[in-house]
Order: sequence, then structure tokens, then C-alpha cells
Amino acid sequence: MAQGFAGGQVAPVEATYITQTPHGVLSAEQALSLLATGHLKSTTGTGVITSTAIIPVADGGTGVASLTAYGVVVGGTTSTGPVQSVAVGVSGQLLTSNGPGVAPTFQTVNAITIGRAMALVNFNGIL
Repeated sequence: MAQGFAGGQVAPVEATYITQTPHGVLSAEQALSLLATGHLKSTTGTGVITSTAIIPVADGGTGVASLTAYGVVVGGTTSTGPVQSVAVGVSGQLLTSNGPGVAPTFQTVNAITIGRAMALVNFNGIL
């Protein structure tokens, strides 16, 4: 069954709706302007969503309050938290593994290293 609106528009009453502000006609609605608790909430009454909480990874967040601008995000540890940012590199550097249990870092790679890598790839018949 549907409920009518001005101009002949109808909305199914069995559906749940998310609205910016309370509508009054819809029976199953959640108005964003009425959210006052939880990770995301509206404090302006306009339906604009804000968050003042650090949203845990289990709830779809990062578990941290801020990350390094332009940094690469990597998995964290018990001491760093669920995620951490790798320091930003400079032009020409490559993000390089430092082995298991250690975050990668940006490092300058010279032509000899690149040449050795190409030779290894060619030796294995990949090129």
C-alpha cells in the first residue's frame, strides 16, 4: 500500500526511509536530523552528518583519529594500532619492503639495483 503526497507522488509504506528531516507522513522513517548518539550523528538539525568519535575497525573505521597527509596506509601492530601511515617519500623513491613484521619505507633505488632486477627477471624467462 502507498501513501500519497502533494502532486500525486506515492511512497510504499512497507519500506523504511532515511530522510534529512522528519517528514511526518512516512510511517517508517529515520530522520538524520534526529540522530544524537552513535558513531555518526547530526548535531545541526539539518541532517548534516558529523563524527567526533574514532570509529573502530570493527565498525568500518580506521581506529585512528588522523593519518599522514599523502602517506600510504598500512596495517598496524599492537603498539601502533590497527593502521598506520608510512612516511611520505620524495620524488623518484619506491615503496620497498623491509621484510616481515616491519612497515615498508620509501627508498631511493639506483640504476644498478634496477639493472640487477631486470637481469633476474630476464634470466627467469619473464622478459
